[in-house]
Amino acid sequence: MNRVRQDVYLKPGEVYFGQGIGEVRTLLGSCVSITLWHRKSRLGGMCHFVLGSRGAGQGDGRYGDEAMELLATAIRKSGTHLEDYEAGIFGGGNMFPTAGNSGFRVGEQNIAMARALARRYDLNVVHEDVGAYCYRHVTLQLTSGSMQVRSTDVRGQ
Repeated sequence: MNRVRQDVYLKPGEVYFGQGIGEVRTLLGSCVSITLWHRKSRLGGMCHFVLGSRGAGQGDGRYGDEAMELLATAIRKSGTHLEDYEAGIFGGGNMFPTAGNSGFRVGEQNIAMARALARRYDLNVVHEDVGAYCYRHVTLQLTSGSMQVRSTDVRGQ
């Protein structure tokens, strides 16, 4: 069987869950991605959320709590169990190093939400690369579950 490589690029607010021979990747600043990988079934997923929560609503991947519920629903439909997945949390960078300690810290709030979601869903977090003054290119290989994170410091620009 000849399987065609399919790569998925997530933009802010998008969620992906599936199986394949490609990769899922995204670029993060203050946004956060949660990745999930099931070693036995070779299923994987990723979300790219912009804000932690809007307090009410469902099905909008721009918000961490809703994005995680979209992933959890897809996992249930696949017949697998969330507790069998390896998880990763990435992003939440401080994109404005000259702001100092003042101002609205979206990245820190997104990291806090991702960690709260990990506790709420009892995720097995095996990868974490968060905070700092950088943006990140994050890639999840769907064939192996391997993660690659490449960071670029925003202070040098």
